[in-house]
Amino acid sequence: MKNYLFVFLLFMPGLYCFASAWECVSDSDCSEAMSCNQGTCRMVSGKFSDYAQVEIKIGDNTPTGGGSRDIIVPHPAENIVLGQFEIHANQPGSEGKFFLFRGVEVRAGSSSPNIKFSNIKLVHDKNGNGIFDSSDVVVASVDDPEKSTLNLALDQKHATYKMNVGNSFIVVGDVEFEGSIDNLYPFGLEIAPSDLLISNTGDVFITSGNRLIFTKYIFEPQKGYFIFTSGGNFPVVPEDWRDMNKLQEVMHIRARSVDGANEIKNISLRTVGSSAKFGEGVRSVFLYLDENGNGKGDRLIAEQSFTSENPTAFAMFNISGENLNFDEGEEKHFVIKADIDLYSGQTLQFNIGAGDVALGRSLNIAGTPLNTGNYRYVCDENDPECNVLEEEVVEPEPESGGCTVVIL
Repeated sequence: MKNYLFVFLLFMPGLYCFASAWECVSDSDCSEAMSCNQGTCRMVSGKFSDYAQVEIKIGDNTPTGGGSRDIIVPHPAENIVLGQFEIHANQPGSEGKFFLFRGVEVRAGSSSPNIKFSNIKLVHDKNGNGIFDSSDVVVASVDDPEKSTLNLALDQKHATYKMNVGNSFIVVGDVEFEGSIDNLYPFGLEIAPSDLLISNTGDVFITSGNRLIFTKYIFEPQKGYFIFTSGGNFPVVPEDWRDMNKLQEVMHIRARSVDGANEIKNISLRTVGSSAKFGEGVRSVFLYLDENGNGKGDRLIAEQSFTSENPTAFAMFNISGENLNFDEGEEKHFVIKADIDLYSGQTLQFNIGAGDVALGRSLNIAGTPLNTGNYRYVCDENDPECNVLEEEVVEPEPESGGCTVVIL
């Protein structure tokens, strides 16, 4: 059963103002659908909903680690999108009306006291793309937060939003580490639905109960590590089973040598949590150098093919030559493609673990494990395009025609 958190915001009838009033001289000092009345911005009767069920969720285009758990970034980080969220305020029949978004408390967390947040901005992400575009409007900010709780109070000119549609916001900021980065220190944001301040001319019910936890970031360590993580164009598993059985990109990888020169000697690829294996659902795999980092393979480095006679959950790319030699600070991108041939009911997931990247000079690996999404080949077996496992037909023994008696 879904848990509901009920928040009641009560107002004096006919006033529709707030404990912390917004001062104004004219209507232009107030948000849309508000008017300046006796020096205070007030909601205009009839333009706001008198009831709302409010849901907050992580945005569809919030930054993610792709195939990695965390997002690894160079230090320092400026104007990075720390998370995207969406607010839906709903009331049947309230299309075209507004609600008031007064503010939100955002919790900034890290695994080191040396990580410092600054210039935190709440941005109205009008097109919902999760990117801080030049046309996006900053609606709240905190320059130098003293605590981990960031109180983002919206600007009085940008606080009204439409009912019954999704309204996207991103939190953008600067983050730095004071001192030498010698380990992996995750940092990121969380939002509790109860920390939203939403209002209208009546009752507001916050129906979301779970805390929003955004993907964590990690700064590239300066010593003792080799970066092997998801690239910026990590593939998404096709939703339609018709798009699964073909040669396709399954991983995009970013590798960087931050501690001296090094080389990658081999990379192992595994199928985990799958009914498919190499040779049973995967015909062959290919490793490419991605010269421009766009997620498309440009130069073939290694390949391996498999047969159904010897299925395996393990494949290794043995690499030779200078394709995978790194100078200190050098970054390269790679693409893994797989020729997939699943049958109805099979699942497939690829994995590269920390121990699956062999370096010429041994260092810790930052960014692993890398995991693809789960390919679930579920189709209507009566559909002629559906790939169905052909069961082995056992030929019956020929019936005996009786005994033959030979008389000598």
